Amino acid sequence: QQADLTEAEKAIAIKRDPSRGSAFNVRGRIYLEQSQWQKAEIAFRRAIQLAPESAFAYNNLGLVYLRSGRFEEAVEILEMAILKTPLRSYMYNNLGLAYEKTARILQAGQSYEKALAMNANYVKARVNAQRLAPRRCSVRTRASVALTSPTIKRQALFGT
Repeated sequence: QQADLTEAEKAIAIKRDPSRGSAFNVRGRIYLEQSQWQKAEIAFRRAIQLAPESAFAYNNLGLVYLRSGRFEEAVEILEMAILKTPLRSYMYNNLGLAYEKTARILQAGQSYEKALAMNANYVKARVNAQRLAPRRCSVRTRASVALTSPTIKRQALFGT
């Protein structure tokens, strides 16, 4: 019954003022929950067009890209969401997922850590950070070995 009330509230928000960005954001959330990626993307893009300051529409568009396998686009849009509202832990978690999917392991870990710094009880970010921890250590080790190699040092110092 709670889900019905939520759906009813969403329908009311859309009918109340369909020209507002927030109405398109709500419409996009409905499509997102139904895995209708193309319709969700259209709705979120319209929400952004009507309310370009809305970090929530950017975040939700990033989720569409994440869930539909468009990971590079997800990174770009989720970074924009955080620039608009940097105080949402779930946005950092979402960005961490996008970074992870694009093999940016260190940035993913930093995003999860930022989410946890904002909300230490954020379970999804904690689970993601713990899952990523072994891979982060591996990346850090490879990076430190690479930086100590004589060839890399010479290239860094002399550009050759």
